[in-house]
Amino acid sequence: MNRRTFIKIAGSAAALPSAAVAIGNSPMRAHCSTNAVRVVVDAALEESVALARKAILAGAHAVELRCDIAALWYTELASEPAMILGVLRPSDAFVLKRLVKGAGRSVIETISNERAVALTIVDARVHARAPR
Repeated sequence: MNRRTFIKIAGSAAALPSAAVAIGNSPMRAHCSTNAVRVVVDAALEESVALARKAILAGAHAVELRCDIAALWYTELASEPAMILGVLRPSDAFVLKRLVKGAGRSVIETISNERAVALTIVDARVHARAPR
């Protein structure tokens, strides 16, 4: 990991507590609390572990990527209307982005290099139900 990538990921992770406070003070609180945030952890990537540590401190629930991202999507992530964060290998990010878009969710790719891709996945169903 180069210095630039580390700083970007650390900055994203540092923003999580602020995001949790903003969500806690918003009218969407009942629909989008930190309990509704999942962070996918690839233990082989130090960037993923660092993001997960910060997200857990902010109240997110960690989900470990053991081998197959598609299996993880269908068994643990697809059925929950949660925000999903993660730093994944490019191959896993590619597959997850296709699955997510097919399920009607939005994907924001914040950092990408040959080693890792940082993703935020938002469920439009949560935002559609939020009070206005």
